[in-house]
Amino acid sequence: MRKPHPGRTLIFILILTFAFINHSCAPGKCVLCEYDNKTLYNVELNSTLPGTGKSSFQSYFPPILLERKKNKEELYVIDCDNETPYLMGGDELEQFVKAKVHIIDPGKIKKITTTSDIDVAPVEYIPQPPEGKLACNRYRNAIKIETRGMLGFRPWWLTEESITYPGPEGDAVYNRKFSSLGTIGSPNGTIITLGLEAALLPRLFKIGDNHSLNLGPMLGIWPVDGGLYIPLSIHPRFTFNDITTPLWRNCNAFYLFGDIGTAYDALGNIPFTYKNELTSTFWGIGVGFDLWKTRGRDLSFDIGYRFTNLSLPQNLDYINCLKENGINADIPNPVRATDQFFIRVGFTW
Repeated sequence: MRKPHPGRTLIFILILTFAFINHSCAPGKCVLCEYDNKTLYNVELNSTLPGTGKSSFQSYFPPILLERKKNKEELYVIDCDNETPYLMGGDELEQFVKAKVHIIDPGKIKKITTTSDIDVAPVEYIPQPPEGKLACNRYRNAIKIETRGMLGFRPWWLTEESITYPGPEGDAVYNRKFSSLGTIGSPNGTIITLGLEAALLPRLFKIGDNHSLNLGPMLGIWPVDGGLYIPLSIHPRFTFNDITTPLWRNCNAFYLFGDIGTAYDALGNIPFTYKNELTSTFWGIGVGFDLWKTRGRDLSFDIGYRFTNLSLPQNLDYINCLKENGINADIPNPVRATDQFFIRVGFTW
C-alpha cells in the first residue's frame, strides 16, 4: 500500500478555499422591493399573528402566494407597522422587507382589501402567484436523492505504469491503459475512470434555519482495475441555502461533501475481506452546485478528490501452481493505491 502523498493537504486547502470564495460571492436581490409599494393592503386574520399578537395589519406590498409543498401554499406578507417603505431605497428597503416579512397559511387569512386613495372604496384583494418576478419556486426536501455520472482522472505521474504478476511460465506484465473501458477482468491501471453513483441522504439538522447537514449511504458501480466494483460509503453533505428563498432569488445551492467506504467486486473475482479486514477502501472530498431546474429537481455539478485502495484480481495460474506443488496459496490480493480527481454530473431530488 502506497503512503499518502504529501500534496493532499494542499489539495484540501485549495478545495475549501474555492468553496468559501464562491459561497461568499453568491448574489441575492429582493424581489418584493421591485413591486409598487404605494398601494395600501389591509390584511385581516382569523387568529393572531404569532409573535406579534396582531389580528390585522397594513402593508404597502402585495401579498405573494407561493406553492411550497405538494397541496400546500404559503402567503408572504409584509407588516409595514405604520412605516412608509416607499420613501426607502436600496439596501435600506431590502433590510426593511426582510425584517417585516411573515409567512402565513392562506387558510388563516380572513380578508385582504386594498385602496390607494382615501376617496376610493376598499376592494377585496385575492393574492396570486407573481408573474415574471421570481427566479424560481424550488422546494428542497429534507431527504435528498443524488444520482451522478462520474468521470475520474488519475495523474499519470502518481499511477504505476505497469504491474507484474509472477507465473509458472514467466511473469505477466499489465501496462497502464488510458481508459477503464475494456479492462474488466484485467488488472491494468488506467488514467481515465468512469462510473455511476447514487446516494440517499436524510437531513440530520439545519443551521441558521437555512443551511443543512445530510448524511446517508452512497453506492454505485465502477468498472476499473480488473473488477466491477460496487462502492458503498458513508456520504456526508453540507448544503448552503438548502431552504430556498425565491423572493430574494436565492434558488441555487452550493454544497460540500465527502465519502469514506469500501468496494465490492460484483464479478466475484476479488474477496470482500481478507483475514477479517476489508480488501478495498476509499475516501474523498469535494464541492458542488445545485442549479434549480424544476420545482422538485436540481441539475448538479461537483468536483473532488478521491483516494482509492482497490484490490486487484489474483493471478489464478500462479495460485493453482502453488497449490499443485503443495505450497501455501493463502496470499492477499495485490492492491492498487492511487489518487484521483473527478467531476460528476447528475440530478438531486
